[in-house]
Amino acid sequence: EMFGDPVKNEMGWKIKKLGEVCSLIKDGPHISPNYVENGIPFISVHNIVNGFFDFSDIRYICPEDYTYYFQKFRPEFGDILYSKGGTTGIAKRVNIKIDFGYWVHLALLKFPKDVLNPIFFENCLNSPYCKVQAKRYTRGIANRDLVLSQMAKIKIPLPPLVLQQEFARIVEQVEALRERQRQSAGEINLLFEGLMQKAFTGELVA
Repeated sequence: EMFGDPVKNEMGWKIKKLGEVCSLIKDGPHISPNYVENGIPFISVHNIVNGFFDFSDIRYICPEDYTYYFQKFRPEFGDILYSKGGTTGIAKRVNIKIDFGYWVHLALLKFPKDVLNPIFFENCLNSPYCKVQAKRYTRGIANRDLVLSQMAKIKIPLPPLVLQQEFARIVEQVEALRERQRQSAGEINLLFEGLMQKAFTGELVA
């Protein structure tokens, strides 16, 4: 009940389009960059998994390409990446402090932090209210695309910043718990893989 139903908007919050609240909505390069073995991480939609950045299968671009494509549109801490190709309408807050580029199927959203809390904004975009809109504005069947002009029409509620910040504090506590669980699951998987290897190589003795 913190924000109410945005469709009914019983709370009477202001409703704004992304094009009204964002100072920048920009997708990545429309041509394939030159990939290198080591360089600047280059993120695509498949590197966003269950609300986390997954760098286990990341590609890299050279610093020169990074400067050429992203000097004016560099992702910064607190910005939002929003999927516009393939599976559209997935938001991921930039919560890492490293340089990286992003593919054409992702859009970078920049916005005033004194109006929108990044954690609130991310979760709002991932809510059913916004996902329905993203689906409605997505075009194509085989090659699905949420073009920037349509993305800018997606509406979000704007509750007071203090309420957004209260919500963000709750989310941060949950995220910390999820991260600990994810790390524990990874450790368990490594132990299990080691056990299986020993069991089928004759190293495991009953």
